[in-house]
This record gives sequence, C-alpha cells and structure tokens, in this order.
Amino acid sequence: MSRVIVDKWVDHLRRVARPGAGQTPPTGPGPIAQPFGLVVGSNPKINKIVSPFISMSYPVPKIVLLPIILLLFGIGDVSKIILIMLIIFFQVFITSRDAARNIN
Repeated sequence: MSRVIVDKWVDHLRRVARPGAGQTPPTGPGPIAQPFGLVVGSNPKINKIVSPFISMSYPVPKIVLLPIILLLFGIGDVSKIILIMLIIFFQVFITSRDAARNIN
C-alpha cells in the first residue's frame, strides 16, 4: 500500500517539475532567445534575413512538431521539456526583438 502512495507522489512531482525544467534560466530558452532577439532587433540587416523564417514558423502550432520531437528524443520527460522550451523560445525571442527595435 505504501509503495503505491510513494509511486503516485513521484509521478506527481515529475508532472510538476516538467514545466519548471522547460522554463528555468539555465536550461530554458531564455539564455539563447533573449540575446538572439536583441541582436536581430538591433541590426536591420540581420532582421531582414531572420524575420521571414520566424514569421513562418511562429504561427505553426508547436504540438504539430510533437511527432518529430518524439522520434528524435523518445517518449519521456525529455521530449516534453523540449516542446515546452520550443514554445517559450518564440515568446522570448519575439518580445526581445520587438523591444530592441523600439529603442531609439
């Protein structure tokens, strides 16, 4: 009986930890997306090159990429964390790029 309770708590903690692992600064997309967005937003030439690719890939629902992520990383916590990081990457990148473009 106690083994079942422990297993349920471990499973619950894993579910709670996944979003945190995808959003924390050392492992999350922030350290990559924010400097990349600042560079793209502050340099018009780079923005002209990168912007079409971001504009094409941003509106695509990221859940559509789940089969590819599952093939590459397998069924487990890693694939779920990668999907969370991919979703957050675009949010941080676009916010940083737009903020850099609005600096006078």
